[in-house]
Amino acid sequence: MQNFMNKYNVLFINGSKAFSGAIKSLSVNIEGLGDLINPTVLCAKGASSRFLKNYKCEVVECPGLAKFDNTEHGYYRKKRWLIIAREFYYIPSTIFFAFKLRRKKIDIIHVNEVTDLISGVICKQFLKKPLVVHVRSRQNVRNGIAVKFQKKLLERYADRIVSIDRTVLNTLSAKNCHVVYNSLNLKESICRGRETFYPNGSDRLRVGFVANLMKDKGIYEFIDAAITLKKDKVPCELVIYGGNLHSGDGMLGYRLLKGLGYIKDVRKEVLQRLRHNGLEEIVEFKGFCESLTEIYSNIDVVCFPSHLDAVGRPVIEGALCGIPSIVAFRSPPEEDTFINDHTGLAVREGDAVGLAGAIKNYALNPQKIYQHGLQARALARSNFNPEVNAKKILNIYSELMK
Repeated sequence: MQNFMNKYNVLFINGSKAFSGAIKSLSVNIEGLGDLINPTVLCAKGASSRFLKNYKCEVVECPGLAKFDNTEHGYYRKKRWLIIAREFYYIPSTIFFAFKLRRKKIDIIHVNEVTDLISGVICKQFLKKPLVVHVRSRQNVRNGIAVKFQKKLLERYADRIVSIDRTVLNTLSAKNCHVVYNSLNLKESICRGRETFYPNGSDRLRVGFVANLMKDKGIYEFIDAAITLKKDKVPCELVIYGGNLHSGDGMLGYRLLKGLGYIKDVRKEVLQRLRHNGLEEIVEFKGFCESLTEIYSNIDVVCFPSHLDAVGRPVIEGALCGIPSIVAFRSPPEEDTFINDHTGLAVREGDAVGLAGAIKNYALNPQKIYQHGLQARALARSNFNPEVNAKKILNIYSELMK
């Protein structure tokens, strides 16, 4: 173990401009490691870099960083191969900032998400330091050039790979893999046990959609479910906490993605659908909300109907508050993050009718909300303890520095 009189100088790499769960996880990781590291974050300038400035770390902002996306959600296929142009566009910027960072004392490079692997490799070439790669999403396992390319990069350059759960781990074939669950550090005031089924004082179930507004996060299925619930007169209220993922930054990446149809003004479309279907009486649109206290003290169930075949961060945040979740899957998940009919209810991906049925199930069985919430909290506390997980990360750093 390290002599704690000396700190590890860690360079974190984050290429996403948007505020996301990965940024929250990085901030909690930095907080958990505390005085044991001197953190520097090389970060694409945007909402994420502004957020990180609130923490004890030096933020080096850059226009953008080179990426390579082999996630199950965003892997290159058909016209998505054109997005490679964006990755080439940001390679010079990545090289420039990697060169500048040679003047800083760096002991370890830690890529916050495997999509930033290219940037991590470039920094490793300039800094000659060990590389840790975090994998926060399921990876594409289909045979193809992208899969082979990513595998070779991981095998050659990644000294350690950190998977956020066993479900993600099962999509990785590389060596040196460790499972370290995402850390969450919610205020005790919103993690207390539930005293009533509906803490907001209403006699109607309140279900919260907590995510960026993206088609792949299932926002349209959520609205379609609301139509069914209104028609069936189910006693519930739906709340949307989320904003558009992308902003018009005028850069090549944004213009290219918008031109290919991957970027839309989802917020505008959502509000139009709510008005068109007369859903204002049962759906409240809150927009982006940074206050976790406001979110989780005002909902009874988290809804995460994504197309990512994974448990999202809001599911775990809710669980720590004693709130169960409704989660969409293509295949059953590993039971280290979610257990169907125990910590929440699972529905099929893209199934708005099934989603409405799960919400109705909870609305008519409030005792199940309470029981699932208690069980979700117990599972989350056992796996998502920030002190335990920070120690695991520190042990990885220590192994690399021996």
